[in-house]
Parts: sequence; C-alpha cells; structure tokens
Amino acid sequence: MSQSEKRYFKIYASRIYKKENRPLLKLFDLIAQQSKYNETKLKSSFGGTHFAQKKMLLQYKLMDSLKSFHQGKNAHSILDELLAEFRILLNKSIFKHAEKKLKKAKQIAEDFELFTELIRIKQAETELYVATTNADTLDKHIKNMRLEIPELVQLLDKELIIENAYIHFVKANSEREFIRNKEELENLKKSTTQIFKINTEQIGSFHSKIQFYYTKGLYHYLSGDFTESLKWFKKQDQSFTEHPHINSEFQFEQARTLANISLLSIKTRSSDSFRKSYADLKNCVGKTQRLNNQINYWCYVLKFSQMVEKGDYQHAIEFSTENHQLDQLEIKFEIENILATERNLMLFGRVKSQMMLGQNKKALYLINTFLNSPHSESQQDAYILIRFLFLILHLELENTDVVENGIRSLERYLKQKKRFFLFEETTINLLNKLCLTSNKKIKGNLWNDYRKKLSEFKQDPFERNATVNFNLVEWLELKI
Repeated sequence: MSQSEKRYFKIYASRIYKKENRPLLKLFDLIAQQSKYNETKLKSSFGGTHFAQKKMLLQYKLMDSLKSFHQGKNAHSILDELLAEFRILLNKSIFKHAEKKLKKAKQIAEDFELFTELIRIKQAETELYVATTNADTLDKHIKNMRLEIPELVQLLDKELIIENAYIHFVKANSEREFIRNKEELENLKKSTTQIFKINTEQIGSFHSKIQFYYTKGLYHYLSGDFTESLKWFKKQDQSFTEHPHINSEFQFEQARTLANISLLSIKTRSSDSFRKSYADLKNCVGKTQRLNNQINYWCYVLKFSQMVEKGDYQHAIEFSTENHQLDQLEIKFEIENILATERNLMLFGRVKSQMMLGQNKKALYLINTFLNSPHSESQQDAYILIRFLFLILHLELENTDVVENGIRSLERYLKQKKRFFLFEETTINLLNKLCLTSNKKIKGNLWNDYRKKLSEFKQDPFERNATVNFNLVEWLELKI
C-alpha cells in the first residue's frame, strides 16, 4: 500500500468502525512496520486470541477502504460504479435513469477503447430492453449486437496476441538483458511470430498499440540493435501524444517510454533526442507518490549514465553520492528486486568511473557489495560480467591466488549455466595466461591482443552484447 492509502485507511477506520474493531488498527500498524511479512512475530506482538479471524476481518476492512479510496480515479472504476447504479435502478424499475447510466458508461468505454467493457454494457442494454418489454427496440439491439460483437471479439483476439507476446518479452528481459546466441534469438522470434504479422492499423485499442510498440522496441533492445529499438519506442511516445485524453490511465507506461528513449539515446549517442526525452520525463507528474519516486529515480539514473557515457567520471561519482534521498530509493527498489536494468546501470557506471580514474580498490568494494547482495544473480549475464571484472581488478591489485581460484569457479559456473560463449572463453584464456607471467611486456602484449579481439567482437551480433553494460575496450585503451 502507498502512504496515501495507509493514511486514508487509518482515518477511514477510526471514523466508521466500532470500538471492538479498534484492535484491527493495532494489527494493521504491526504489519505495516514489517519490511517482510512474518506471521510468527506478528502473533507474538499482537497477542490475544482468534488471530486468523482478526487478520481476515482486517483484510475485508482494507478492501472496503481501498475501494473507497480509488473510487472514480480511473475509467474501469467509474464504469463499475455506473453499472452498479444501473443495476439498482433497473431493479427499482426506474428505466429512464437506468438507460442514462448505460449511455454514460458506453461513452466512457468507447472513449477509452475498453472493448471487454463494451460487451458487458451491451449485455446490460439487452437486460434493459427485456425489462421494458420494448420488442422493436430489442429486435434492433439484437441485430446490432450480432454485427458488433464479432468485430469486438476480433479486436480482443489481437489484444490477446499482443498481450501474450508482451508477457514473454518482459519475462525474457527479467531473466537476461541481451541475446547471446542463435538459439536464444530463435526462441525469442517464436514468441513474436504472430505479433509481427499484425499491421498497426489493424490494432483497435490504444493500450494494445502501446504494448505492440513496446514489444517491438524490447525485441530490438534484447537483440542489441539500439538504433532500431529507439525507433519503436519513439513510435510509442508518439501514440501518447496522439491520445492525450487517455494518458491519465497510462502514466507509468508513458513515463517508462520516456525513460527508455532517454536510455537508448545515451547508448546511440543521440544528444538532441536525450535532451528532449529527459526534459519530458522530468516534467511528468504521477498520481501516486510511488510513481513520482520512480520517475525521480529514473531521472537520477539517466543523468548519471549520461555523465559516464560522456567520460565525466569524477562528476558522475560525486553526483551518485550527493543525494541521500535517492540513495534510499535505490536501496528500497533493490530490496523489492525491481528496476534491475536501472540497478545495473548504476552499478556498472560506478564501477567503470572508479576504474577509469584508477581507483581499483573502490571499484572492487562496489563489486563485492553487489556479489554479496541477495539479488546478484537476478540477471545472469550482468552477474557474469561483474565476476569477470572482479577477477580483472584482483589481477590489477596483484592478488593472483584469488584470480586463479576465481577462474576455476567462474568457468564451472559458465559451463553449468550454458553461458560459455566466445567472449567468455577468450577472457578466461587471457586471465589464465596473465596469471602465469610477471613480465610486464608479455602482459602488455596479452592485453593488447585481447583489446583487438574485443573490437572484432563488436561486429558479431551476439558477442557484442556481452560487454554492453561495461565497455572494456575503453578501459583497455586507457590502461595500455
């Protein structure tokens, strides 16, 4: 629950509930104080008997409060309210007012392109015409329904195809950031076969259209084609511009689109595009404090990432540590294991800045903190790259024993997880050779050969994705 929802519940409960229900407020406070739900501790702190019944009662009261709090705040909520009022008026045989409620509901459903709700409203219209025993009107209505329902079902079918592909892509992005081999690419293509055949002009609803553009943009992002990905996210942004009356229903999606455009503009070094999308994102004002926190955090991450991309490493480090409020937001989001991409941008950006400034011990401290965190393996390829950087930094600090043990452990992990690709094999071989020599000239030649191979990997559609989070070539050019 948001802070506003919690505050509303306490006011709501204190006003309308009897004294015998006041212990529910105590139970609510105890639950709210827990960062992770622990029923054993809760029972001990709450005391008394019939804990399960009181917890269930609290759940009912919370739902009453939340329904009241969110009443009329979005199109679905307004429609539920109108249809509930229609049902009451219909049962009271107040048909004229009942019909007005349906007309208003139908207009909202059409404006917001809510096709499932339109079917629901048409069924309610049938009930109204049956109740009024108006045979002529009922006949016309049934004829219209026979024409309109198949069209609505066809639109809903396209929505389901897009929704299914969208879920597959979100799942793929949560597991790993980029495609690393042909098999992964083919699996991704399988989930897009139907959606990519759809013409955007055939997509009925605004919601489906923005999901379609998001899925296309994410497909190219996962493939490492940031220029093409940026194009589709800009189309998504254009859809928001063309439908200002619906934007209030999709505030998170609109803000996320602007954040994606800003990030891709950084990666493609499109300065003008970044300035515009970043300014638009900063001007977004969400309905909830949580969304505003998320927008602020996105702006924080993007500004930091832009500094790192421009090579302004010292200012990037200073900027990333000067705002304690945003640091707390970052910790909160990490605990909840959300915004993994943003977390990786901050981690790799901080590590890169320290390494480029020659502050290897500070970079290693950041990596150790990450590796000891509970969600370090949530995105596999980012985790693997961090482990490689861990070994490289220990080599720089001449901790050869740590590197030798780490190489064996990492190689086993890569083979077990089936992530032993050309980049990984090349880097493992390099680290093994570096551990076997103390000759600076030989080491320099090994690093130089490795830099050349990494430059060649940039031409490979799969191997280039291994170092998207951290451009090792830039660091090697500085080192060599």
